[in-house]
Amino acid sequence: ITDQTDQEPKRGASRVYPLHSANAVISWSKVVSPNVINDARIGFSRAFLHAGGPVQGENSNWPGFFGLQNISLTDRCSGVPIVALLEYGSWGFPSGSCIHTTNQSFTFFDNASIVRGKHTISFGGQLERVNLRHEVAFTPQGSFTFTGQFSEGFDGAARIPNTGNVVADYLLGFPVSATAQARVSPTYRRGWWWGVYLNDD
Repeated sequence: ITDQTDQEPKRGASRVYPLHSANAVISWSKVVSPNVINDARIGFSRAFLHAGGPVQGENSNWPGFFGLQNISLTDRCSGVPIVALLEYGSWGFPSGSCIHTTNQSFTFFDNASIVRGKHTISFGGQLERVNLRHEVAFTPQGSFTFTGQFSEGFDGAARIPNTGNVVADYLLGFPVSATAQARVSPTYRRGWWWGVYLNDD
């Protein structure tokens, strides 16, 4: 188990990277005869990785709280939306992407070795059942940039450059750009991996 956290003084801006894994192997080696040996193994592996999400307890459904709709609302990725004011910097959850994945596999491996005169013959194979759940969200919480262009003066024909106020645009709720990822569904990859070999030394 590995838990890494990037702490930020601003509440809601810290990021967590937990990696939890469990592995188990059972092995059985049998001497069949003086010149024949067989080795069999069964293995299990499970890994959970969550990279770039907010620290639990510092987050709720912020996009829902702010009324953002039709965007990715993965529980573990739903941080405070990013707000950038051109002249004053930005705040919000800083991660541009969030990965949530679980991988589980079962493996069976068997290897036999036979000595015949000058030859050592080995053969065997591996069969693995893979089950992967993968979910990636890019800017899932939403990002908004304000420049002050919507509060610029107007002379009757055109806007008057450099007369707007970025804070005024923010209070009006008029960002120059807004981005967020649409709803995503987890990707599931399931299947069998196999391989066989034969070797003669």
